[in-house]
Amino acid sequence: MTPSPQEIGALLRLLDDDTPGIQQRIAERLAATGGDLSEYLAHGEITLNPRQAFLLTEILQPLRRETLASEWIAPSNYAAGLNDDWETFEAMLRMVSDFLHDGLTVRQSLGDAIDLLAEEADSAGVQSEHALAQFLFAKSLLRPAAPSQFCPAIYDLSWGIAHGLGNRLTLCLIYALVARRLDFDVAILRHQEAFFPRYHHHGHSEIIDCAMRGESIENISSLDSVRNRLLVCRNSCLGELMLDFLAELKREYDRLARTEDSELIERLIRSLCPSNGYLS
Repeated sequence: MTPSPQEIGALLRLLDDDTPGIQQRIAERLAATGGDLSEYLAHGEITLNPRQAFLLTEILQPLRRETLASEWIAPSNYAAGLNDDWETFEAMLRMVSDFLHDGLTVRQSLGDAIDLLAEEADSAGVQSEHALAQFLFAKSLLRPAAPSQFCPAIYDLSWGIAHGLGNRLTLCLIYALVARRLDFDVAILRHQEAFFPRYHHHGHSEIIDCAMRGESIENISSLDSVRNRLLVCRNSCLGELMLDFLAELKREYDRLARTEDSELIERLIRSLCPSNGYLS
């Protein structure tokens, strides 16, 4: 049974209590919340100090792991089952975003965040894939994070939209999701460890670099040596993109020695790819 707001308030007042068993009791009672207390904290009467916020985040993290593990449903034929199923693909990204959320702060769901970006683009008169890239990246609504900013939160697309940050893959994913809301046909290709959106304009294949303000690769001199190779790269299917996304997140957890989170993401990868090709 989900604890009442009154009980949640009483539990949170015990966060600083070091009595043996108290923290375990708090975790047990909050388990029914799924690891998200953001709505309660937004409307409740308790303001957490930094230490309490840290303790509560640590308590909620295992609960969000359980929620992701229980909600995750892979296609019966693994990654190939995603095919062109953008609805399921976005749902999987949302599940990971919810898992990566701290459980304390109120923010938009991934779907709502994408909807709002698409509405803003439409209101700004965006009528093409190129114009959308300029709207999102040239105006710095979204920009590449510096290496010092890399962390698991980068893979929380809702967080990325709110903070305007991403890496090459997550910026591509946000661009593609917004493009689909606007009925644009965008694919993503992978070259080595980099990702680029591709679309067709007047019969011509156009490839842009989200990390370079959404510029066409034709205008980026640093890509001169690989431009021809990019043009002949095939588009990644959604299953491959999901595996790339999860593999990057797992590497980030490995870097931080967050073993339990890494093991969970590994299980998600294996649900889509029973062989270990994405775990090497």
